[in-house]
Amino acid sequence: MKKNIIICLLFPVIVLLASWGAVGHQTVARIAENHLSTEAQLAVRDLLGNETLAGISSWADQIKSDPDYSHTGPYHFVNLPTGLDYNQFSSAIKTLKNDNLYQALIKYENILADPDVSKQKRAEALKFVVHLVGDAHQPMHISRAEDKGGNTIQVQFDGQGTNLHALWDGKLISRTGKSSEELCKIWDNASPVQILQWQKDPAIKWIYESYLLSNNLYAEIEKGNKIGEDYYNKHISEVQLRIAQGGIRLAGLLNQIFKNYQPSSGSPAINLVEVPIALQNTTEVANYVGKPVSLTGVMYDYKVVNKNLTLLNIGGHYPNQILTVAVRDLQINPADWKDKKIFISGTPQLFKGKVEIEVSDLANIYLKPD
Repeated sequence: MKKNIIICLLFPVIVLLASWGAVGHQTVARIAENHLSTEAQLAVRDLLGNETLAGISSWADQIKSDPDYSHTGPYHFVNLPTGLDYNQFSSAIKTLKNDNLYQALIKYENILADPDVSKQKRAEALKFVVHLVGDAHQPMHISRAEDKGGNTIQVQFDGQGTNLHALWDGKLISRTGKSSEELCKIWDNASPVQILQWQKDPAIKWIYESYLLSNNLYAEIEKGNKIGEDYYNKHISEVQLRIAQGGIRLAGLLNQIFKNYQPSSGSPAINLVEVPIALQNTTEVANYVGKPVSLTGVMYDYKVVNKNLTLLNIGGHYPNQILTVAVRDLQINPADWKDKKIFISGTPQLFKGKVEIEVSDLANIYLKPD
């Protein structure tokens, strides 16, 4: 049985359409940009110059028609028979000899992380990584060879002819009527626990999630190919989840690769000064882990750990607080702040699954006047 599975995997078919479409890929990239570390932002700026992750997110699709890049077509997908469990799937995809998405993603991650590789090649690798992480989260890019990833499965969506692949590439997203900027604002809402878990997951798990979803989509479409509002309402949340996961995981991957990044030789000095994002609601802080923010929130209770450390619980009583502020080496009287609004400025981080901001300057924390 395993031998037959492997044989089936050796004949990939080139996907004909761009995954997620421009809006989907841009949304993945914009979400990632919201969660990049300072080091990763510096690296991106060094490698891409004035270009953004969103701006280059579809580059790997655009260059497939170039003869110099025609060999990259198979990099965008994996064709697999349905019905594999995780262990079968993992074993099969890791032993594929033909070019495929998983192999390409690992290849370009390694190039991007190698300080001895030229800046030009690392910039190209970054463009591939941004795109391929998006591809890995589009279910019809982890699908069957016999129907070319759903390209030959015709469907009627809102009374118009299309195919299953194109439906998931862009038509469901287009139906939202929103731009990538708008979708990023709505869909970039992962909790700190979700961010932590998604960024821990290995790439093989990302791809397996898409594989399971495509299996379900195949089974569903066999029951009828005329679809519309009900189909959209059922699946748009899955599109949102996959794009959000793609963005969060892309950020985690780049943060890891660039944690010790050194600008390439001859690169001009980059002075990246981040302006804190002013949050309108305390609950938004979970969406900005690793990004400088400022906010105003009510301090519900506190704990004096020692003379150099006081913990303030914002937005709720411990252990249900929205945010903990770790005040270090500052002389404050937290009893005077209880049940009052305080201003906080700093960079949220995760500590034991909770959002925390550390402050050690009175300019970054003070009681708001009534």
